[in-house]
Amino acid sequence: MAVHELSSTTDAAVWGENTDGGPGVLGTSTDGVGVAGGSTNSIAVMARSTAADAVLGRSATGNGVRGQSSDANGVVGTSRNNDGVVGQALVFGKSGVYGTNPAGNGVLGVSHDGTGVLGQSRTGNGVRAESEDNDGVFGRAQAPRQERRLGLQRQRRRGRRLRHKLSGQRRVRAQPRRLGRAWRERQEPRRRRSNARAGQQRRVRHQSE
Repeated sequence: MAVHELSSTTDAAVWGENTDGGPGVLGTSTDGVGVAGGSTNSIAVMARSTAADAVLGRSATGNGVRGQSSDANGVVGTSRNNDGVVGQALVFGKSGVYGTNPAGNGVLGVSHDGTGVLGQSRTGNGVRAESEDNDGVFGRAQAPRQERRLGLQRQRRRGRRLRHKLSGQRRVRAQPRRLGRAWRERQEPRRRRSNARAGQQRRVRHQSE
């Protein structure tokens, strides 16, 4: 080790300052880590800036910034007045933010009073979902009569195959599942009137014969 300094106070053991625009501290290495910071119970490396980026990572063929953790989040971004994490891709066909998980959620959005996940586009799809063996989009609402699936209000009908026009293609929805007792009780007066009309029509035909 070329330089070693020890400090028993809150002041830095090593201080580098540059008043012309160059780096205050520079660390380089051919095959190892250029600058390393370690801490047992606090932040290993901390950067501050008043008007520019506090940390900038650059790489020609590797990741600009990489975060790893065994039991906590790999990367966390927070902001008081702006977006916590922003991702931008400058090439066609690549994602600004890309999330992958072999068995869990690739991307998860959670909000207490706002939108969990929002997609917007001027000329393309705001939100696009694809699946090889399951539904492309599935939505569930806990509030009664608020469920939406594929952008269409769920229709409480039985015994019919409902057809909807989606994205220029004609698709057939399966019959809805059998409804609950409350719905059947509301439909009971209608069923009785229908049976009464049918009985009256049968009596009229019988008399005419």
